[in-house]
Parts: sequence; structure tokens; C-alpha cells
Amino acid sequence: MAQVKGSHELLQSKDFKLTDGRMIASDVGCVIPGETSGDPIQISIVCMQAAFRDTGLGRINDMILYADGKVRKAVSGSYKPSEFRMAYNPSTRLWSLTSLFSTEQSGIVTKSLMALDFDASGNFLEMKRVF
Repeated sequence: MAQVKGSHELLQSKDFKLTDGRMIASDVGCVIPGETSGDPIQISIVCMQAAFRDTGLGRINDMILYADGKVRKAVSGSYKPSEFRMAYNPSTRLWSLTSLFSTEQSGIVTKSLMALDFDASGNFLEMKRVF
């Protein structure tokens, strides 16, 4: 597992490897700012090098933080994120992010998955629950 980053940063350019024209970050352990558990969340991203360059690392991190906040507000019970997976689809020009998380309500822990879509510039489009 990769080194866990502090709460003041998510992904850095050194977390990405260029492979066959794609930028890939696999299972990077990051702590989301404000997350009370302090447990690292695994983040993985794959996109074409051009999409990485056009969007920029700062905007990619912003999308992850936005998704975390959006999901946190949409669920009831205590929220604990565990994994974010993100990919850019050049044919649709959309970033897709999935958030795996658990909630606890009345002592019952439930794992759930939400999907969020962003346009090529990183603007939020929609969120949907994945069964």
C-alpha cells in the first residue's frame, strides 16, 4: 500500500505513473480533510495523459473532495468513506467517480456505492446510487 498522505493534501503528481499514454494512480491512501476517523481512503484514478494535463491535478483533487461532501450530505447515519475510483471517458468527455462507503444507523452498518459524473472541466453533473 502507498504511503498515507496528510489531511492537507490528497493526490500529488508523484502518485501517478504514465503507462501507455495513460496516467494511473492505484490505491493511494489519503486522509480526507475533516474526516473524523482518520482512516486512509484508497483513491485510484485512470485517464489519458491529455485529460490529466487538461483537467489538472488540482481540479481532480477538487472533484474528489466535492464528491465526498456530496455523498456525505446525501446519506443518513454516520458516514465512513473507504474508496474512491475515478476514470475519464474520452468518448463521452466525462469523469466518472464511484464512492464506496459505509453508514451506521442504529448499530447496523451498511456498505453502499454512489456514482458521480463530472464534465471534462470537472463540473458536477449528477449523482446516482449504485446497487
